[in-house]
Amino acid sequence: MKSASVPPALLAGAAREGATAGVRATPRLEEVHVRDVYDRVATQWAGTRYRAWPEVERFARESVRRGDAVVEVGCGNGKNLRAVLGAGATVLASDTSLPLCEIAAQQAPPGSRSDVAAADVCDLPYRSGAFDALLCVAVLHHLSTPERRLRAVQECARVCAVGARLFFQAWAAEQDDGVSGHAFASQDVFVPFHQRTHVPGFDAAALLPERADASVGHGVLAEEKRAVVFQRYCHVFARGELDALVQAVPGLRVTRSFKDAGNCAFSRRDRARGPSTHARACDAGDRDGRREARGGGGAGASRGVSVSSGSSSGKRRSRDQC
Repeated sequence: MKSASVPPALLAGAAREGATAGVRATPRLEEVHVRDVYDRVATQWAGTRYRAWPEVERFARESVRRGDAVVEVGCGNGKNLRAVLGAGATVLASDTSLPLCEIAAQQAPPGSRSDVAAADVCDLPYRSGAFDALLCVAVLHHLSTPERRLRAVQECARVCAVGARLFFQAWAAEQDDGVSGHAFASQDVFVPFHQRTHVPGFDAAALLPERADASVGHGVLAEEKRAVVFQRYCHVFARGELDALVQAVPGLRVTRSFKDAGNCAFSRRDRARGPSTHARACDAGDRDGRREARGGGGAGASRGVSVSSGSSSGKRRSRDQC
């Protein structure tokens, strides 16, 4: 699948917005080419993502313990919920897309200990130190500035308890596995998503943007392809970039790093993977008596890391903190 480089003017605009409004404010580039896209295509997109990636399942099986409080940041359609709930955990999941949150809420088995809410990874609404484990899968590559990507990892670290396990995964720049079909023109790209017009209930008018200021190429009706084509913003991670991002957060320690099909990931105990990814496993030391944090991550090749937050022998969060 061909991508196109994001025009430098749009990236510069995102940087200016961040400098003016702060790192927690969502740049227009992300509003139009991430949030708006997923809100419009949620139903079809969710229908193509129906199970957790193998390394996510492995993380849930080997790093999530019965009774753990787990948070998934950027849960999408909730395809990872069953794997984590199956490990006996309580799960809070969140996403910026309300339509995807509504779909995700239907994925949990009846009676399971879970909830889904709308939330922003750069400004999470959870208490500090509340969770025993965290998943952040295919989220970081949708953030358009280095400052926002760093802020997201900082927020993930903040909400995790001492000894927590984190799993991050994001798309890799090198898609040389021959599986994904992706070819990235640069690290900051628009990746097309084809919303098919021949499916029941399709309404082109509901998909095409109403805003006159929408970026060129956003929501274009391609009759020959029987689709409305949306351009999703992605920052694809170069080798070593995901590791450096995690290690820039005080207290985080990479325990494993690898490349997998389409994404990058990291987790505390070698738990991270997607389609093709690069991953790093990490451990977060107990800096000055503070908690450590772990992190871990598609389609296409990706990078991932396993991360740890603080000493596992440290004080764990009380059960009423989340």
